[in-house]
Amino acid sequence: MNILIVEDEAVAARQLKAMLSRAGNDIVVLAVLDSIETTVAYLRQSSRPDLILLDIELSDGQSFAIFSQVSVTSPIIFTTAYDEYARRAFEVNSVDYLLKPIDEAALTKALDKFRRLSQTYGGIQPNQLSNTHSLLIPIEELVRQINQYQPPTNVFRDRFLVHMGQRLVPWR
Repeated sequence: MNILIVEDEAVAARQLKAMLSRAGNDIVVLAVLDSIETTVAYLRQSSRPDLILLDIELSDGQSFAIFSQVSVTSPIIFTTAYDEYARRAFEVNSVDYLLKPIDEAALTKALDKFRRLSQTYGGIQPNQLSNTHSLLIPIEELVRQINQYQPPTNVFRDRFLVHMGQRLVPWR
């Protein structure tokens, strides 16, 4: 799992990186960025990370400004000291919202939630979530199977339920 950390406090960034290293062997921290400007540049030039850990209050403004400058399709776990942005966070690909100081158990739980969500959606890998073509292939196959379905032709009912007053009575 390729993770991008966006955190302007050096101590908090180091702590997140350390917690991620203990959270699983499948985790690779691609970069630790500290501003809106560097994050926008990174997302424009690099391949999309599987997950972004994103602080809201950065040195050059609120991280929500990133979404107006570049298309962000990666799932996000917000890491912030402010609880008032939770609703807005879930409007932009948020998987979870963790309040600082980040509790390692809460981070592990959020990562597990991300893994479950990734597996739940048909085995789609996190880096394929924005690729609608990969979603159309299974749908096209389902439509093909529905169109090919032929109901059995020689099956007839030999029992019926018939209303007799207030009751239903089996009839043969």
